[in-house]
Amino acid sequence: MRDFFSLDLPALPHAIAVARAAAAALAAELALAEARATRLELALEETVANAVHHAYPDGRPGRLRVSARQEGSALVLRVQDWGVPYHLGPAGAAIGIGMV
Repeated sequence: MRDFFSLDLPALPHAIAVARAAAAALAAELALAEARATRLELALEETVANAVHHAYPDGRPGRLRVSARQEGSALVLRVQDWGVPYHLGPAGAAIGIGMV
């Protein structure tokens, strides 16, 4: 197992850009092809954006932890928040959850 990064960020819009920059740096370190690097950056950016906007609604203060590590041959990205719990609605109601 190898830890690439762990970021503790405020749940504010600028955290989205910080997370995307970390993903871009990781993609460069891993020498990912451009298409894969773009997908990695976008996946992390969108997941962090969702946490910023939905875990802490109405501008509530909060924090996020964004991390990346290698487990065997897999790259594991984790976005943690301590905000409003996420509840799955009816089937198909949360399209984005199936994409990550």
